[in-house]
Formats: sequence, C-alpha cells, structure tokens
Amino acid sequence: MIWYSYVNEDNRAERELLLQGEYDQAICVTGSGERALALMDAAKLRSFHAIDINPEANYLLDFKLSALMHLGVRDYLICCGLLGKRSRIYGSAIEKIVQGLSPGCRDFWQQRMDLLLAGVAHCGHFERFLGRVRPLLRTVLGKSIEGCLVHPYHSLRNFPLRRWNLLLRLFCHRWIYLLLGNRDPAFIAPDTQPRLISEALNETLEQDQAANSFMFHLIFNGDLGKMPRENLPPSLREEVLDAILRRLYDPRFVLKLHAGDLNTLIANWPDQDFSRTFFSVSDILSFADFNYLLRFLELLKGEGIAVVFRSFLRHRVSEAQLVLLRDRVKSVTDVSHRDQTRMYKVYYLQM
Repeated sequence: MIWYSYVNEDNRAERELLLQGEYDQAICVTGSGERALALMDAAKLRSFHAIDINPEANYLLDFKLSALMHLGVRDYLICCGLLGKRSRIYGSAIEKIVQGLSPGCRDFWQQRMDLLLAGVAHCGHFERFLGRVRPLLRTVLGKSIEGCLVHPYHSLRNFPLRRWNLLLRLFCHRWIYLLLGNRDPAFIAPDTQPRLISEALNETLEQDQAANSFMFHLIFNGDLGKMPRENLPPSLREEVLDAILRRLYDPRFVLKLHAGDLNTLIANWPDQDFSRTFFSVSDILSFADFNYLLRFLELLKGEGIAVVFRSFLRHRVSEAQLVLLRDRVKSVTDVSHRDQTRMYKVYYLQM
C-alpha cells in the first residue's frame, strides 16, 4: 500500500540541515518521495539512496522522477496533481511514462492507471482518507474555512469556533480514524496520540498561519494550488525541480532506490564507511520502536555523519531516551521548531 503520496512533513527542516553541511552522500527513507525530492538537488551530493521496506513507495518515487524527466517541471506538477486539479490530456503521456519504467514498477502502475489518471498526488492511503473526511469538515465549518486559507484567522468575522472545537475534540480519538477508514498505524495503534494533530491545527490557526500552512491546505482544500508560492514545500518549487532535473541527466550523479529494511541495507553496505553521509529517516518511529533506532545508529561508522529523524503520533522520545542518544552520538539537537506543521518532533544527530 502507498501510505502517503503528497507532502506530509515539513521537509524544509531536513533540507536546511543538509545544505548547511558538507555531505557527499544522502540516504533517506522514501515515504511519499517528496522528502527525497526536497533533498536531491543539494549541489555537493555525489550519490543519493532512497530506501523503503514498502516497495510501492519506491514505485511512486520512480514514477515521479520519470514523469519529471519526461514532462519537464511545470507539466510534471500539473500532471501529478500537485498544485491543483489536473486535465486528462495527460493520459497518453502517463501511459508512455509507465511503459518506460522498470518491469516491476511498470506492472504495478499498469494495474493502477486510474490512480495515475486522477493525479498521483492523491493516490496515497492518507490522501484518500482526507478525500473522504473533507466533505464532513467543510459541511461542519462552512465557507469560513476557505477564508482561513486566504486571510488571518483573527481578521475573520463569525468564525464557527464552537464547531471548530467540536471537530478538534472528535479527532483527538483514534476510533474516529478507524471509523473513517484510516488503517495507518501512526493514527490507529493503541499507543498513538492523535490529540497532537488537533493541538497542532489549533495552534496554527490561533497564530494566523493557516493560510501559509501546506497541511491546512492539504486537509481542507485537497491540494496546494491556492497556497502562496513563497510558502510551497521545497519539492514543489520549480527552481528545486529544475536543479533535480539537471542532476538526473548528469552521468556522474548516482541515484539508487532500494527496497527493504533500513538496518539490513546499512549492515550490508559494501565498505561500511558512511563518512560525510546525511541520513534522513523520516518518522521511522511511527513504524518501529526506539530500540530499532538505537540499533541503526550503532551500525553507522565514519566521520561527519548526520542523522535527522522524526516522531509523529507514536513513540515520542522521552527524556530518558534522549540521555541514551547523547551517550551514543556527539550531539543531539531538537529542531522541531523548524517543522511548520507543529505535529512532529524532529531531531538532528551528529555522529
């Protein structure tokens, strides 16, 4: 299953940390592929590796990269439905792109052409969940929510605050996600804390940042077509995608997609030297526990290694666990303030 197909993290946090360092190589968990795209244009990188235990995540990234090369930047954004509704004139182009993919990837997408024709940005489990929930949200809140995506909340009159608070209380419980068909462990596992979503959305609204929040636009509008261009996530910025396109045509640049477990990949790395490597392992704690993260860190050998990891609604890192991390690495920095969604905890480790 493709769990996410759109931007679901504020990838600027990882991007800023990568660009300010001296790294030859990046290794990241694939996910929706958007974080990989937010990092791939870093000029100093000589190689880029994306790894995911879910092969369908790599199929998604493979399609996005192929679409970018085949269509160019602007048509790529339109074709994938990343910046708004998409015309079906791209149908024949999509079929041609799929034909040029590797056999496994091609077979996967040939069986799901309806998803591509509807816009690949909306084929993920989370995005389809939002598609079911959005009519309910908009019915309860009315047109006032559209105003929040354009104007500061405190400038609006007659905002339905009671109904807003009712929705926030409702979505503090994992049973509502189960009822509405969400099967993502991050939302429905017994130890999840969905109240963090409600708290983050309310804080964003109260601070008059809803219009600039890609998460608000994604939840309540379904795409980022009406979002101010200066606030778009890096993976949707034309200048970033232009740079990636140039890299994809550069024969000196190494790009590999790996299917499998992250720790298995690292344990079997050819030379076991990860010097000057930047690791972006996303919200790995949504699917694995803290001990998995510790085992991963123990495998890393070399100088100048950095790791960025997140926690979402599960396995939030405790103070005791931070102490364990500090005993194993040179430094641990909480950079959660860089994540605009306010839903994630983000940590930057220097090995």
